[in-house]
Amino acid sequence: MVALLALMCASDTLSICNCPSAHCHNSITCFVPASSCSCSQSYALNLTLQVFGLASENGPLEAGWSVASFARALELLRGEVDGWDHTYTLFKAWVDKLLMPLMDSYVNNTDLVIKEGKPNVLGNWHSTIAEAWMSVGILSDDRPRYNKAVELYHATVKDYFKWGRGKYHNYSGVLRIVGEATETLRDIYHTQFGLGGLLQTAEMAWQQDEDLYSSFGFALASAMEMQAKIILARNATTNVDDESALPPGFKLVSSMPPPPANCTWKFDLQKQLWTAVNDVTNAWVSDLKDGVKYIVGNGYLPSGWELGYNHYVGRLGMQLSQTTALLQRHNIEWYSMHFGLGTLSHANTAALLWRTGLKKVNVCRGKPKQIELIKQRKQQKKEER
Repeated sequence: MVALLALMCASDTLSICNCPSAHCHNSITCFVPASSCSCSQSYALNLTLQVFGLASENGPLEAGWSVASFARALELLRGEVDGWDHTYTLFKAWVDKLLMPLMDSYVNNTDLVIKEGKPNVLGNWHSTIAEAWMSVGILSDDRPRYNKAVELYHATVKDYFKWGRGKYHNYSGVLRIVGEATETLRDIYHTQFGLGGLLQTAEMAWQQDEDLYSSFGFALASAMEMQAKIILARNATTNVDDESALPPGFKLVSSMPPPPANCTWKFDLQKQLWTAVNDVTNAWVSDLKDGVKYIVGNGYLPSGWELGYNHYVGRLGMQLSQTTALLQRHNIEWYSMHFGLGTLSHANTAALLWRTGLKKVNVCRGKPKQIELIKQRKQQKKEER
């Protein structure tokens, strides 16, 4: 199974199998099954890159995608191919010089923005960077980098999935539900990017004997159920969205009222509202405050669903009905960006792990015999009274 998850070749480097020179495609191809293509090119091609992307655009995000995929592929190939040490040395030097500073700078700037009071800034970029940091931390046995990943993970989960809790139950006049993300009302595609990065980070940490899946009251489980419910509103046969199948309070973006003249609706993450902006100047004109949550881009992406299902249903015995239905409909996770292949690594394992129902002996501390003795002592004390 492990051998199938990354490309192996006779040379002393990882292969990119004639894929395009775009950096994220190179990393993706390093992580797809070896049986799918023949090895002929070295990913060292990427090591010649001196500029990865603008920090003001998608540079830090794409750096995270690539680093996460490359690092996982290298970890899986550790001890499996000749020349691994040489390849690792080249890769680590390239990451430290070019990609890690890009991600570090972005997160540092985010911290400054949060300190200035700007709300709702942690999202799918931070999820991806946490995943990349953890991948490299594990690969290089870098505890400080790993710890930074854990810290960013918890901060992102708490901020990204705070909706429906406390003062975030009603935000900007919109009633929110537990399970929604900061980007749910932006579009479901970006939300799946964020959720997928967090799920994959949690799974890596679990393999290091650390539980991140339970962060912020098992927020990822409720997020999976919410996004799955929204995605399932799209008819699998006709590919047409059914508004009546959405959770309460949601409507399709096609049901939005028309914007003011010469304006376009755009979603404002900080306000969590759709705002009208002038088509020429891009200046703010007005906010849409009708209390409705409009949904855009609610198609499926293979973003860690199998990993989360395996953990919450398989390891913990939870019931995730919406996620179950989603995986029954979309039963193959391909690999894209920095997520996928969960079907290959985790599908059907939950069925082997899951146990029917929960009893007190499953959830209480102590062995069954010890628990029974405690009950007997309590009964004796009652009788003595």
